[in-house]
Amino acid sequence: MNALEAYTPDAIFRRRNDEIEIEVVGKILRPWLDGIKPGGE
Repeated sequence: MNALEAYTPDAIFRRRNDEIEIEVVGKILRPWLDGIKPGGE
């Protein structure tokens, strides 16, 4: 994994008045580091 892949955002959070807007802009590249168990095991 290169440096650009390591720091690619998964989502953007925006505050709109009293609400939070979430926009998914990428994919999770290292799920094992985000607490997600690998599939197929």
